[in-house]
Amino acid sequence: MSPTRFFAFLRNFFARLHFGQHGEDVLVHKLFDRRFKKGFYMDIGAYHPFRQSNTAYFWLMGWNGVNVDASPHTIQLFKKIRKTDINVWSAVVDAETAKRQNTINLHFNPTVKYDLGATCTPEEAEKRKDSQTARIEVPCESLTNIVNKYAPSNCSDFHFMNIDIEGFDETALQGMHTWKSKPQVLCVEILHASTIREVLETATNSTLESNGYQLVGKTAASVVYKLTSW
Repeated sequence: MSPTRFFAFLRNFFARLHFGQHGEDVLVHKLFDRRFKKGFYMDIGAYHPFRQSNTAYFWLMGWNGVNVDASPHTIQLFKKIRKTDINVWSAVVDAETAKRQNTINLHFNPTVKYDLGATCTPEEAEKRKDSQTARIEVPCESLTNIVNKYAPSNCSDFHFMNIDIEGFDETALQGMHTWKSKPQVLCVEILHASTIREVLETATNSTLESNGYQLVGKTAASVVYKLTSW
């Protein structure tokens, strides 16, 4: 195979590659022009630089951004691989929880280094108690404060946000009207809504619609929205 065809193969292979757990990143990247190389993302509950990541494709394409996770192992790995990103060790919680405390317990499976189901919500931890037998105290911050600290000032420079924080997703979004800027596209996990009809009845959907978003896609556990003004 000639070098030209080999590199053409690589370009097309990566263009079709997806990392998201259920192909969420495929839905998202189709909303952006493939020639767009310098986007900005925020990955809230980032988990891993590649495994089941909705920002890995964009990072490979030249984007940069902010990755936030409650697991110290996760953030150590992000600092090693995504060196030009901002990598923040913190649980992401709702504003009321962040006002009351600056740390929270992270419940996790001690036999798994990168635990996809690790959670800081007592309700979710109780459901997963058979596997999540360990816990550590970790720093916590509200999503509003994280956005207002790290996001660009203008929506035109804030391209994508992924939210997967195992139980805090819905309440963490409630302060969205006070964010200094909003992402053009947002992917959020909704744990207990299996159909579009159920999604439309959630507080998450109400919050996003009231902030100018429309639903454009759904996978098994996550929903993709975009700003109607974009």
